[in-house]
Amino acid sequence: MPAELNEKLTHIIAKYLPDIQVVLLSLRDIILNVSPELNEEFKWSMPNYSYKGKLICYLQAGQNHVNLGFHKGKELEKADAAHLLQGSGKRCAISGIKSRKKLIRRR
Repeated sequence: MPAELNEKLTHIIAKYLPDIQVVLLSLRDIILNVSPELNEEFKWSMPNYSYKGKLICYLQAGQNHVNLGFHKGKELEKADAAHLLQGSGKRCAISGIKSRKKLIRRR
């Protein structure tokens, strides 16, 4: 059973261009289906997802792409055999997701 949708985020996502909406909604669906205990919230002008009060990941939408960021992404680098994570500091992101088709290929 997926986690509960945040209706405020549903309205915010609807304001993006259709191609970006598809990517945001696809990533949102994947994330929320990981655990019913995930919390979806709007922080720092973007969707953020937390588990038991700890921030896990976020979706950052640009004009023609979406970044899927991880708040403690550096801890994931060793498990990133495909070298999809980019970034410095504690955070890392899979950046430049431009279409649902590319998203499916990356899974």
